[in-house]
Parts: sequence; C-alpha cells; structure tokens
Amino acid sequence: MTLTEDQIKHMVQRFLQWRLPENFNPDGGISFKAAFNEHTAHPMKFTPVGTNLFDAAQATAMVMNMVAGMPASADYDQGRRDVLNAILALNPKVAQKLHTIRGGTDESFTNHDGQLPFDVVLWVTEVAEQLGIEPAALSADRSVQ
Repeated sequence: MTLTEDQIKHMVQRFLQWRLPENFNPDGGISFKAAFNEHTAHPMKFTPVGTNLFDAAQATAMVMNMVAGMPASADYDQGRRDVLNAILALNPKVAQKLHTIRGGTDESFTNHDGQLPFDVVLWVTEVAEQLGIEPAALSADRSVQ
C-alpha cells in the first residue's frame, strides 16, 4: 500500500499527539546513549531496532489512534475504477471466447465489436458495487448485448 503525503502527515500528527496509556511502564526509566567506548581505540554506536515500550494492546491502540480519520487516497479509488473499466471495455477476442464457451461456432459469431453479454456486465457491476466501486465510475457509453 502506498500512502499519500497527506496520509503520512496525518499519521505522524496523530502519533505525536497520542497520550501514552496510564499503564505505560518503560524498562528502567528509559535512557539511551548511542555512543559507547568513545574514549577507547574502538568507539562504537548502538543501533537499536524495534521497541519494548508498549505491549501488543497498547501498540494496537496507538496505531488505531493514528489511522482514525485518515484521508482516503484518490489514487486507490481511481485505480479500482480503471481496472473495472478495463474489464468492461469492448474486447472482440474475449467476446468470441465467451461465444465459443457458450456453444457458439466461429461461423455464428457476430459480435465483432466486442460487446459483453448483459449477464457478464451485470455480474461485474454487482461485484464492483459490493466492493464499493461507485457505479457512476462506469462509462455511460457501455453497450451490452
């Protein structure tokens, strides 16, 4: 999933505003000094990964707080509409295959412009609606048999 700059900004703002839970219990008072052995021949830096600040329930609460009210990505919705429109586009090769699957022959095939049968269009648009893709996203000039 690709997040927009607005979504990332929203998550950062929500994260920075999140009040730590009352039962927050960091180990040993939390202190961190990255550099060590700095006065020796082998100075080094700690590079910690992950956190032990929250348990799973606390981390879940923090993430839920971060994503609450997150702006939607217009690109995601447009991408879903583009896929749906590509599926419903005129396609003579697919129309001929459907004709053959339904028992038709090459000689009886007349749908050379590639119109989809009504039941196929109905199926696809119903599934799209169930997925939340607005029917208005479909081109008005779709023709069906």
